[in-house]
Amino acid sequence: MKNLNISLAFLGLLAVSTPALAAGTSTASLPVSATFTTQCTVTGASLIFGTAIPSPVNANIDPLPINITATCSVNTDYKIGLGMGSYTPADGCGGERRMAGPGGAVRYGLYTDATRFNSWGNGDTTCPNISIGKGNGLAQTIPVYARLFAGQTPAPGGYADTVQVTISW
Repeated sequence: MKNLNISLAFLGLLAVSTPALAAGTSTASLPVSATFTTQCTVTGASLIFGTAIPSPVNANIDPLPINITATCSVNTDYKIGLGMGSYTPADGCGGERRMAGPGGAVRYGLYTDATRFNSWGNGDTTCPNISIGKGNGLAQTIPVYARLFAGQTPAPGGYADTVQVTISW
């Protein structure tokens, strides 16, 4: 037993007299970044003037407005233009667009206002009238007002056009 105590005492002396390994720290930087971009999306709805329109068209037909939906990043300024359609407008700027069908063309207009005074342009320098807004991160609806012009005598059948909706930001 005596030998055991001496051995333990000797080990204790070794532990006290042995220098401890030095503890330390090291630091480094961890770069963190994010780049946010602005973005917008736009969708359009179908515009239907009617399915039983008498010919001749004796009075303007003003259907209820349809909506374009724009979704843009918060505080992003945007502009929405409407193309001239598949057929060249008579006035060259969208005040009088055309649908084609079995009897030729039927004239109609798209407008930014309920009075149907301001023809909706495509936003270029010759047709600048467009809708302007500021994104809030949520879907925003923009009304499109339409008019099928009086004074036309289209042949029976379906008439159609395709108008491109463009959002710029």
